[in-house]
Amino acid sequence: MTVVGRNKHVISFKESLIWTGVWVSCALLFYIFILHYGERFHGIASMQDLLAIQAKYAQHLSLKVDNFQESLEIYRQNMGMEFLTGYLIEYTLSMDNVFVIMMILSSFAVSQKYYKQVLFWGILGAIILRF
Repeated sequence: MTVVGRNKHVISFKESLIWTGVWVSCALLFYIFILHYGERFHGIASMQDLLAIQAKYAQHLSLKVDNFQESLEIYRQNMGMEFLTGYLIEYTLSMDNVFVIMMILSSFAVSQKYYKQVLFWGILGAIILRF
């Protein structure tokens, strides 16, 4: 808790907007990385490797068997789009958690300066109790 909760303060709208921007930027940078180097996750070095991965994970992908570079580009774009789609879905679904958490914190009359600490212990408890 000394690392996570060392600066107890009420988080302003500006600060929350900045942190949201930081994390969304990290996701977009990862998306760009996937667009340029996505094949490295599966160790694709040849057309045979790409076809094997396609058969296992992406049967819907139409690759150009005679052109490795174009097929690799199609594969990277597909990986990038799948990541971005998954990220946006998860981000959207997490918004309902924000509303539930706010209702819980307000119903227990938790002071805003303790939100971070209460959330930390609540999330840690949820992770531990899940097992």
